[in-house]
Amino acid sequence: EFAYHLAGMRVAAALKTKAWLDDAEDHFKDAIKLSVDERKLIYYEGKEAASYFMGAAYLEAREFPKARDKFSEVLNMKREGKWNEKADKGWKRVDKIVRAMGGITLGDVGKEIAMRESVNRGDMAALFADELKIDKLFAGRIPVKSEIDKLKAEFTPADVLSHHFKEEVLTMMKWGIRGLEPQYDQTTKAYLFRPDNGVTRKELALVLEDVLVKLTGDEKIATAYFGQERSPFPDVPATAPWYNAVMNMTTRGLMESELSGEFRVNDLVDGAEAILAIRILRQRMNIY
Repeated sequence: EFAYHLAGMRVAAALKTKAWLDDAEDHFKDAIKLSVDERKLIYYEGKEAASYFMGAAYLEAREFPKARDKFSEVLNMKREGKWNEKADKGWKRVDKIVRAMGGITLGDVGKEIAMRESVNRGDMAALFADELKIDKLFAGRIPVKSEIDKLKAEFTPADVLSHHFKEEVLTMMKWGIRGLEPQYDQTTKAYLFRPDNGVTRKELALVLEDVLVKLTGDEKIATAYFGQERSPFPDVPATAPWYNAVMNMTTRGLMESELSGEFRVNDLVDGAEAILAIRILRQRMNIY
């Protein structure tokens, strides 16, 4: 009977029919009530399997805090067991997302991107356009309405013509966000946006710095750390083109370095990191 309820939870999460999460929760409650001889649970090995699969279901439903609680339950039930490693991995991943969100409400696009192991250029455009509402923000800093109406992307890159984030990409191009511009492609002899290319941490630092400069109107931000001789990061020389951006992001808390002191410039940005940056930018905007 225990196995029946767990199968029910897993099927509900896989098929996602109407009210699937309610079905999974009902199966979970029924499974937990059962008194079972764990030695007879050939595949599941322990009752904590129910909490693990409920956590996985909450993750599928983008209910991040609930998923974190369930994964934590697994780790508290047994010191070691079949589901511990998986639950630990799940907990770390969801905990990062929950902390990154820190009280802000994300739309569906944001929740989807928060789950990503790596974020691409299309995702990044969507986050700025849909979660940060960059169009409205920047437009609010231009006093003359006729000036705003004149602004639009100069062209639509061929590789975003049928892309699901086409409008968001054009918004980035309209405002000329550095780091999210189209790039010249030698093969096709055309400017392409490359929406599916991953975003590295140094690229994100450059993008965020440009957004900050445009939001505040403070051009000095872009050169604040020029001429410094010593870098606090072993992997970012003070002469690197992205050094200033990395310093601006870390001193403002928009991005974090590793405990080792490294910034990991060439690592791809994951969803939680991107959400953290957007959240802190949102909070900063209330100040500017």
